[in-house]
Amino acid sequence: MLRLLRSSLFAYCLIAGGAFIVYTGQRADSLRERGKTARAEVLRIEREDRRRARSYVATIAFSTEDGREVRDTLGLTESQAMDMSGASARRYLDVVYLPESPTTFLEASRMSAPGVQRDVGVGFALAGIGMLVIRRVFGQRATRR
Repeated sequence: MLRLLRSSLFAYCLIAGGAFIVYTGQRADSLRERGKTARAEVLRIEREDRRRARSYVATIAFSTEDGREVRDTLGLTESQAMDMSGASARRYLDVVYLPESPTTFLEASRMSAPGVQRDVGVGFALAGIGMLVIRRVFGQRATRR
């Protein structure tokens, strides 16, 4: 485990992961700022069994304010899938979409507070940069002796 933490590859993965988290956080922030809310009907729920995990994917459909029909898939938690299974279950979700790109959407209940993802991503990237700097500083000291 300690070898992994001393690895440059781990530091670069932290930096790349942080950049990706920042990117997805900007998408969530733009949805929060310019997004429109729509009620999506859940058409179908599929269970995907993997080795160690089970996931649920819903096929949803919703209409935008200007009347465009959008049909796409959305990941569900196990409790959401169970709540929507059965004859009398509610089969609707609220989604937030971008009017200029309606296929860019998130479930409304999964919207995080503004800037949270950005802050986490920046933290990961700074941790990776810090690891590389410390590795370089201590590596130079070891070679001087």
